[in-house]
Amino acid sequence: RSAPALGVHPVNRPHALTLALVLAITAPDRKRAGACVAMAEQLARGMTPEQVETCKAQALELIDNN
Repeated sequence: RSAPALGVHPVNRPHALTLALVLAITAPDRKRAGACVAMAEQLARGMTPEQVETCKAQALELIDNN
């Protein structure tokens, strides 16, 4: 899978988490994926489980639609 052309700057924490998840899933190698996962984990701290699940679903939707 290739990364969707996001071309956006995150506007809030959930949006940033969604983008980090997209990047983690579509990263070209394990090193970059690991960095994105670490970023996503940091962003997810302080968010509710429901918010995190919504971000996961949105990330998958972005990937599937591109």
